[in-house]
Amino acid sequence: LFCLAMETALILVAVVIVLITCFLFFRESSSSTSDLGAPTKQKVDGVVIIGCSGAGKTVISHQLISGSIPQTVSSMIPAFNEVKLSSGNTVQLVDFPGHERLRQSMLQHVKSAKGVILVVDPRTTHSIKQTALLIYELFKSEDFSPTTPLLIFCNKNDTPEAKSHDRVKVLLVREVESMKKTGTTMGITDSSSTSTSSKRIQKDRPFSFELDNIAPVTFASGSAHGEQPKGLAPIMDFIENC
Repeated sequence: LFCLAMETALILVAVVIVLITCFLFFRESSSSTSDLGAPTKQKVDGVVIIGCSGAGKTVISHQLISGSIPQTVSSMIPAFNEVKLSSGNTVQLVDFPGHERLRQSMLQHVKSAKGVILVVDPRTTHSIKQTALLIYELFKSEDFSPTTPLLIFCNKNDTPEAKSHDRVKVLLVREVESMKKTGTTMGITDSSSTSTSSKRIQKDRPFSFELDNIAPVTFASGSAHGEQPKGLAPIMDFIENC
Protein backbone atom coordinates (compact mmCIF):
# COMPACT_ATOMS: atom_id res chain seq x y z
CA LEU A 1 0.00 0.00 0.00
CA PHE A 2 2.85 2.36 0.83
CA CYS A 3 4.47 1.80 -2.57
CA LEU A 4 1.11 2.32 -4.31
CA ALA A 5 0.59 5.59 -2.45
CA MET A 6 4.06 6.81 -3.38
CA GLU A 7 3.51 5.91 -7.01
CA THR A 8 0.20 7.74 -7.04
CA ALA A 9 1.79 10.82 -5.44
CA LEU A 10 4.60 10.87 -8.00
CA ILE A 11 2.09 10.65 -10.85
CA LEU A 12 0.10 13.54 -9.39
CA VAL A 13 3.25 15.67 -9.04
CA ALA A 14 4.20 14.90 -12.65
CA VAL A 15 0.72 15.85 -13.86
CA VAL A 16 0.83 19.14 -11.94
CA ILE A 17 4.25 19.99 -13.41
CA VAL A 18 2.99 19.26 -16.94
CA LEU A 19 -0.12 21.39 -16.41
CA ILE A 20 1.90 24.32 -15.04
CA THR A 21 4.36 24.10 -17.97
CA CYS A 22 1.52 24.03 -20.50
CA PHE A 23 -0.17 27.00 -18.82
CA LEU A 24 2.98 29.10 -18.89
CA PHE A 25 3.69 28.17 -22.50
CA PHE A 26 0.23 29.04 -23.79
CA ARG A 27 0.11 32.27 -21.77
CA GLU A 28 3.39 33.40 -23.34
CA SER A 29 2.24 32.32 -26.79
CA SER A 30 -1.07 34.14 -26.40
CA SER A 31 0.68 37.27 -25.19
CA SER A 32 3.06 37.27 -28.15
CA THR A 33 0.22 36.76 -30.62
CA SER A 34 -2.00 39.44 -29.14
CA ASP A 35 0.82 42.00 -29.11
CA LEU A 36 1.85 41.28 -32.69
CA GLY A 37 1.13 44.33 -34.80
CA ALA A 38 -0.40 46.27 -31.93
CA PRO A 39 0.74 49.88 -31.52
CA THR A 40 3.07 50.39 -28.59
CA LYS A 41 1.82 52.47 -25.67
CA GLN A 42 4.92 54.66 -25.83
CA LYS A 43 4.33 57.84 -27.77
CA VAL A 44 6.29 58.53 -30.95
CA ASP A 45 7.46 62.14 -31.06
CA GLY A 46 10.79 61.81 -32.83
CA VAL A 47 12.29 60.05 -35.83
CA VAL A 48 11.32 56.52 -36.86
CA ILE A 49 13.67 54.16 -38.71
CA ILE A 50 11.88 51.62 -40.88
CA GLY A 51 12.88 49.15 -43.56
CA CYS A 52 12.83 45.48 -44.47
CA SER A 53 14.52 42.85 -42.33
CA GLY A 54 18.26 42.70 -42.88
CA ALA A 55 18.63 46.25 -44.17
CA GLY A 56 20.73 47.27 -41.15
CA LYS A 57 18.32 49.43 -39.15
CA THR A 58 19.39 48.19 -35.73
CA VAL A 59 23.12 48.51 -36.45
CA ILE A 60 22.51 52.07 -37.63
CA SER A 61 20.54 52.85 -34.47
CA HIS A 62 23.29 51.51 -32.20
CA GLN A 63 25.95 53.45 -34.11
CA LEU A 64 23.96 56.66 -33.71
CA ILE A 65 23.24 56.06 -30.03
CA SER A 66 26.46 54.57 -28.70
CA GLY A 67 28.94 54.28 -31.58
CA SER A 68 28.97 50.50 -31.28
CA ILE A 69 28.07 47.60 -33.56
CA PRO A 70 26.05 44.98 -31.68
CA GLN A 71 25.36 41.35 -32.47
CA THR A 72 21.78 41.83 -33.67
CA VAL A 73 18.85 39.45 -33.97
CA SER A 74 15.45 40.02 -35.51
CA SER A 75 13.09 41.76 -33.09
CA MET A 76 9.31 42.03 -32.98
CA ILE A 77 9.25 45.04 -30.65
CA PRO A 78 10.09 48.69 -31.51
CA ALA A 79 13.15 50.03 -29.70
CA PHE A 80 12.81 53.56 -28.26
CA ASN A 81 16.06 55.44 -27.66
CA GLU A 82 17.52 58.94 -27.60
CA VAL A 83 20.14 60.38 -29.97
CA LYS A 84 22.25 63.34 -28.93
CA LEU A 85 22.26 66.29 -31.32
CA SER A 86 25.10 68.73 -31.98
CA SER A 87 23.20 71.30 -29.92
CA GLY A 88 23.41 69.05 -26.88
CA ASN A 89 19.70 68.29 -26.98
CA THR A 90 18.34 64.82 -27.65
CA VAL A 91 15.72 63.49 -30.04
CA GLN A 92 13.75 60.27 -29.84
CA LEU A 93 14.85 57.56 -32.26
CA VAL A 94 12.52 54.60 -32.83
CA ASP A 95 13.98 51.49 -34.46
CA PHE A 96 10.95 49.70 -35.91
CA PRO A 97 11.20 45.96 -36.74
CA GLY A 98 11.16 44.98 -40.40
CA HIS A 99 8.89 41.95 -40.09
CA GLU A 100 6.05 42.05 -42.64
CA ARG A 101 3.46 41.05 -40.03
CA LEU A 102 4.10 44.37 -38.25
CA ARG A 103 3.29 46.64 -41.20
CA GLN A 104 0.01 47.84 -39.69
CA SER A 105 1.75 48.81 -36.47
CA MET A 106 4.45 50.55 -38.51
CA LEU A 107 1.84 52.86 -40.03
CA GLN A 108 0.64 53.80 -36.55
CA HIS A 109 4.19 54.63 -35.49
CA VAL A 110 4.99 56.90 -38.44
CA LYS A 111 1.73 58.79 -37.95
CA SER A 112 3.14 61.19 -35.36
CA ALA A 113 6.81 61.00 -36.38
CA LYS A 114 8.78 64.18 -37.03
CA GLY A 115 10.70 62.36 -39.73
CA VAL A 116 11.00 58.88 -41.23
CA ILE A 117 14.22 57.14 -42.28
CA LEU A 118 13.72 54.24 -44.68
CA VAL A 119 16.80 52.01 -44.79
CA VAL A 120 17.43 50.05 -47.98
CA ASP A 121 19.84 47.23 -48.71
CA PRO A 122 20.91 48.29 -52.23
CA ARG A 123 22.74 45.08 -53.08
CA THR A 124 19.97 42.83 -54.39
CA THR A 125 16.94 43.15 -56.63
CA HIS A 126 14.83 41.29 -54.07
CA SER A 127 15.54 43.77 -51.27
CA ILE A 128 14.74 46.70 -53.57
CA LYS A 129 11.44 45.09 -54.60
CA GLN A 130 10.52 44.53 -50.95
CA THR A 131 11.39 48.15 -50.15
CA ALA A 132 9.25 49.36 -53.05
CA LEU A 133 6.35 47.36 -51.66
CA LEU A 134 6.83 49.06 -48.30
CA ILE A 135 6.94 52.49 -49.97
CA TYR A 136 3.78 51.70 -51.92
CA GLU A 137 1.84 50.93 -48.74
CA LEU A 138 3.41 53.85 -46.89
CA PHE A 139 2.38 56.37 -49.55
CA LYS A 140 -1.10 54.88 -49.85
CA SER A 141 -1.75 55.21 -46.15
CA GLU A 142 -3.24 58.38 -44.69
CA ASP A 143 -1.31 57.60 -41.50
CA PHE A 144 1.83 58.77 -43.30
CA SER A 145 1.43 62.51 -43.74
CA PRO A 146 2.70 64.05 -46.99
CA THR A 147 4.29 66.77 -44.85
CA THR A 148 6.53 64.26 -43.03
CA PRO A 149 10.17 64.45 -44.23
CA LEU A 150 11.45 61.15 -45.60
CA LEU A 151 15.05 60.01 -45.99
CA ILE A 152 15.66 56.91 -48.09
CA PHE A 153 19.09 55.73 -46.97
CA CYS A 154 20.95 53.15 -49.02
CA ASN A 155 23.02 51.29 -46.45
CA LYS A 156 26.04 49.02 -47.07
CA ASN A 157 27.46 51.19 -49.86
CA ASP A 158 30.93 50.00 -48.85
CA THR A 159 30.24 46.67 -50.56
CA PRO A 160 31.10 46.21 -54.26
CA GLU A 161 27.62 44.96 -55.23
CA ALA A 162 25.79 47.97 -53.74
CA LYS A 163 23.92 50.17 -56.22
CA SER A 164 24.15 53.96 -56.02
CA HIS A 165 21.26 55.81 -54.40
CA ASP A 166 20.46 57.44 -57.76
CA ARG A 167 20.09 54.01 -59.33
CA VAL A 168 18.04 52.75 -56.38
CA LYS A 169 15.67 55.69 -56.80
CA VAL A 170 15.08 54.80 -60.45
CA LEU A 171 14.42 51.16 -59.58
CA LEU A 172 12.07 52.04 -56.70
CA VAL A 173 10.00 54.37 -58.89
CA ARG A 174 9.77 51.65 -61.54
CA GLU A 175 8.66 49.04 -59.00
CA VAL A 176 6.09 51.31 -57.31
CA GLU A 177 4.66 52.24 -60.70
CA SER A 178 4.30 48.54 -61.53
CA MET A 179 2.59 47.87 -58.19
CA LYS A 180 0.25 50.77 -58.78
CA LYS A 181 -0.91 49.20 -62.03
CA THR A 182 -1.41 45.74 -60.54
CA GLY A 183 -2.80 46.87 -57.19
CA THR A 184 -0.22 44.91 -55.21
CA THR A 185 -0.41 45.28 -51.43
CA MET A 186 1.09 43.78 -48.30
CA GLY A 187 -2.33 42.74 -47.11
CA ILE A 188 -2.97 45.79 -44.93
CA THR A 189 -6.72 46.08 -44.84
CA ASP A 190 -7.36 49.10 -42.62
CA SER A 191 -9.43 51.91 -44.08
CA SER A 192 -6.55 54.40 -43.93
CA SER A 193 -4.34 52.41 -46.29
CA THR A 194 -7.09 51.85 -48.87
CA SER A 195 -8.85 55.19 -48.66
CA THR A 196 -9.78 56.71 -52.01
CA SER A 197 -9.35 60.18 -50.51
CA SER A 198 -5.57 59.85 -50.54
CA LYS A 199 -4.05 62.16 -53.14
CA ARG A 200 -0.94 60.03 -53.54
CA ILE A 201 -0.34 57.01 -55.76
CA GLN A 202 -2.70 58.39 -58.38
CA LYS A 203 -3.51 56.28 -61.41
CA ASP A 204 -3.73 59.17 -63.85
CA ARG A 205 -0.03 60.07 -63.64
CA PRO A 206 3.28 58.29 -63.05
CA PHE A 207 4.48 57.86 -59.48
CA SER A 208 6.99 60.46 -58.36
CA PHE A 209 8.62 61.02 -54.98
CA GLU A 210 8.69 64.74 -55.69
CA LEU A 211 5.00 64.99 -56.64
CA ASP A 212 3.60 62.47 -54.17
CA ASN A 213 5.10 63.96 -51.01
CA ILE A 214 4.87 67.62 -49.97
CA ALA A 215 7.88 67.38 -47.68
CA PRO A 216 11.25 66.62 -49.31
CA VAL A 217 12.12 62.98 -50.04
CA THR A 218 15.91 62.72 -49.81
CA PHE A 219 18.09 59.89 -51.12
CA ALA A 220 21.52 59.23 -49.66
CA SER A 221 24.11 56.46 -49.32
CA GLY A 222 26.34 55.37 -46.49
CA SER A 223 27.31 52.47 -44.28
CA ALA A 224 26.83 51.60 -40.64
CA HIS A 225 30.00 49.52 -40.83
CA GLY A 226 32.09 52.16 -42.58
CA GLU A 227 34.16 54.99 -41.17
CA GLN A 228 32.15 56.99 -38.64
CA PRO A 229 30.70 59.54 -38.35
CA LYS A 230 31.13 59.92 -42.13
CA GLY A 231 29.27 56.68 -42.92
CA LEU A 232 26.05 57.85 -41.29
CA ALA A 233 26.46 61.61 -41.78
CA PRO A 234 23.39 61.91 -44.06
CA ILE A 235 21.22 60.34 -41.37
CA MET A 236 22.51 62.65 -38.63
CA ASP A 237 22.00 65.67 -40.90
CA PHE A 238 18.44 64.54 -41.53
CA ILE A 239 17.73 64.04 -37.82
CA GLU A 240 19.23 67.42 -36.95
CA ASN A 241 16.85 69.13 -39.38
CA CYS A 242 13.65 67.31 -38.42
